[in-house]
Amino acid sequence: METNLSEREAITRSNLASVYANLGDWAHAEQEYEASIKLVQEIGNDHASAGTLNNLGEALLFRGDLEKAEDYFKRSLNVFERSGEEIHIPIVLNN
Repeated sequence: METNLSEREAITRSNLASVYANLGDWAHAEQEYEASIKLVQEIGNDHASAGTLNNLGEALLFRGDLEKAEDYFKRSLNVFERSGEEIHIPIVLNN
């Protein structure tokens, strides 16, 4: 299956966000995760959207922003439930 440019950009931004998060640069991590989420939602990739929402929730959790992290975890859970990907729900609930 061919990946379009928007999907590639979303993947790259999500990977970059993970690097920033590992470096403790939470502001840049959040910025890149948000950009990735916007792209995957525009192209309708629910799996990537839910996964990136969860990753942003984890970054916010490590940053100590518990309320915002909870919001992203709930959004991720909602997308996984709506898309029928129940296998990923325990991962979100474990956060």
